[in-house]
Amino acid sequence: MKPFLLFSVLLCCACNNTPAPSKTIADTTPAAAKSDAPATPLRDTLPADTARQPGLVTLQPGADSVALTGELTEKDRSRTFTINVPAGKNLYAEVTPVVAKNANVRINQLLMPDGSADGPFGRSLKYPLQQKGRYSVIVGQNLMAGDGKWAGKFILKLRVE
Repeated sequence: MKPFLLFSVLLCCACNNTPAPSKTIADTTPAAAKSDAPATPLRDTLPADTARQPGLVTLQPGADSVALTGELTEKDRSRTFTINVPAGKNLYAEVTPVVAKNANVRINQLLMPDGSADGPFGRSLKYPLQQKGRYSVIVGQNLMAGDGKWAGKFILKLRVE
């Protein structure tokens, strides 16, 4: 009888919980500082090592190009960059090592919005875009090259036409 009584008391207490009132934060931006115009996206520069920072880059055909920085380390042998492509005919990509120009780094794969993949590629690619949506560009080492393991910084340039 005692376990039933204890269970009943716990059940009543647990069911009597009421959620805490939600807090509303007021917009304190001065009216003069507000604008109905869309924000202007940054072009050609992003923070250092964008591969480690979450985010999505949207590239408009003919108008946008971006240079993303990344680094391959002993632990992280590849980096994935995700871009949104709402329209366009071709995706151009080029990976360039920062220090060692003969470094073992390339575009390993291109993941399409429908989940399919293509690759491997070399240091540059021109790829026909047949889908709109999010593409992922995977940069890493050429595992078939006999140059051994490479670690270092690189720049990935992307544009859509």
